[in-house]
Parts: sequence; structure tokens; C-alpha cells
Amino acid sequence: MAFSEGYRHETAWFQAPERQRKKRERNMHILMGPNNMPGFDRHQMFMDVISWILYWGSQHREFDEAIKWLAEFPKYLCGFTTQDEEDWFDEQCNSYYIDLTARRHDSRYLACSKSLSQVLRHEKRTYLCSERGSMNIADLFDQISWQNPKQYNMSAAQFAAFWLHNPKQGFFVDIHMQWEWYPYSSAAIYPFDVRLGCLQGHSNQVVDPYALQITHGNMTTTCAWDWFFMSLVPQMYPRFNDLA
Repeated sequence: MAFSEGYRHETAWFQAPERQRKKRERNMHILMGPNNMPGFDRHQMFMDVISWILYWGSQHREFDEAIKWLAEFPKYLCGFTTQDEEDWFDEQCNSYYIDLTARRHDSRYLACSKSLSQVLRHEKRTYLCSERGSMNIADLFDQISWQNPKQYNMSAAQFAAFWLHNPKQGFFVDIHMQWEWYPYSSAAIYPFDVRLGCLQGHSNQVVDPYALQITHGNMTTTCAWDWFFMSLVPQMYPRFNDLA
């Protein structure tokens, strides 16, 4: 990681004024590992690596398109953008939301969205999934074949907009930082592992409503189920009203 240390200071988005307006809330990613360093330092290292790959690496043509695509996705997903990039990203979020909420035969990307959620929720090969039910982004794309977002010519930034504002909310992103990265090794090594997942489904074994805590307004899923079952008691046992 020594190659990229401090390189975030060279980027336009890091030097942007603090009054820059973020138009989209970024709340679906978790930056994980290495666990032997403070979270603040981990976040700085993450910004340094992304900046080095996308700016220095692009200028000197050091990296292939795969690693640049992988770096651009979290850049927009986490909000490392200038104001112009943020305005463009906001327009992309709006367009994908409109497309995915349209009628099935009018939507261009609905089939892609359903394929992604189907694999993440019902994947039987558990060795592809982490304990949280997330799957490496490359493995996920391989599973959905022709519904792969790259088959739609999506850039990484566009896929971030597609993923962030998909109306079927319930997606999340795990980003596992690597303590060591050798960018010039003969084997393909990446500085971080991007894993995508869903909050409900058999892949992560979240099938018990009492095991899943998702807030809906002021009511959690657990509370909702409690209310549902309690509402059935008077109907199943009429004498319960007399006892009450």
C-alpha cells in the first residue's frame, strides 16, 4: 500500500470545498478489514488506493480496465466525487429509478435487477457467499451470464447509481481492504474485495423474521410480526376478549 499512501490529497474531489453538496445519501456500504488498524486509518487507505488507481494509474496506463472498473464503483458508491460528478451521478440515479419502476415491458434494466437479486437471495452454492451472505462482484456477474450489467454497457459509475437507487432496496456492499497489495505482481491481485449482498434470502440464511432487524419508519420487522400474530389471537380464541 506504500505506493498509494497520501495520494487522496492530489485529487480534485478531496480538495473540493466543504460546502460541496452531496445529493445522494450513501448508506449501503461497510468498509471491513484490516481489523488491526483504526477505522479512520482504514478509510484513508481506501481513499488513497482508489485515487491512485483512477488518477495516477490512468495517466500512466499502469492498470487494466478490470481494476479501474472495480475502483470506480466504490468511488461513486461512497461519494468520492466533485460537484460536477455528483450532479451527473444524481441524474443517473433518477434515470435508473424511473426505468426500474416502469412497467415490465417498458423497462430496460429490470431483468438485470431481478437476476442480481435472485442469485443473491437464493444461491445454493454457499461456498461463494460470506457469512453475511455477500458474494464477490466478479463471481456474481459470472452467475447471471447475459444479464450481467457489463452486457448492458454499464460503466462502474452507472452500476453504482443502479445499485444505490434500485427501488427493491435491501442490497448492501461489503468492501474488504487488503493489508498488502502488490500492483505489479504477475498474478492478478486486488487491493480490496467488493462483495454484494441482500438482506433477505437463503444465501445468507436470513429466513427467521426474529433474526432480521430492518427499520420501517418507527416499526421494526420484529415488531411488525409481533403485531401481526397478536392481531390473530382474538380471532382464533374469541374468549380471549372476555379475559382481556
